[in-house]
Amino acid sequence: MSREDQVEKAYSATVKMLGEDIRILVNNAGFGIAGKFEEMSSEDWKSMFDTNVHGIFYVSKRLVPAMKAADEGIFSM
Repeated sequence: MSREDQVEKAYSATVKMLGEDIRILVNNAGFGIAGKFEEMSSEDWKSMFDTNVHGIFYVSKRLVPAMKAADEGIFSM
């Protein structure tokens, strides 16, 4: 989820197997690291942000256009 090139690979493989008519998207990937904020490493913060925020964008930008074109679909975050 945190690497756009890997999201593109997964999306392409899914479309190849199932077709482009995808009407439901549930953005459910994410994680958190417990502990004190001031003790969190910058790498842990970046990793969470890349997955929890950028991942939603990477997937959504590939699926939402077809949903809009079909005037149908469910987008959930």
